[in-house]
Amino acid sequence: MSDTAERAEHLFAQNLRRLRTEADLSQQDLADSTGIGKGRLSEYERGARSCNIGTLARLAEALDVPISAFFEEEKPARKRTK
Repeated sequence: MSDTAERAEHLFAQNLRRLRTEADLSQQDLADSTGIGKGRLSEYERGARSCNIGTLARLAEALDVPISAFFEEEKPARKRTK
């Protein structure tokens, strides 16, 4: 697997968990709203499994985010200056 693909899979796993918790949803809640098994969601969040575009679209819809949100880099906090 290329470095780009590995980075995309890592970002997806990290952002899926972050977006789910920010939406105050448990894995079971998200599983129920998408029809994806809780175990499968856990695998996605751990980076143990990748998903297809249809699954990605269902997750984005359930979390009310664009698909691109799963691949955004975390921006470092800006330091405030006086």
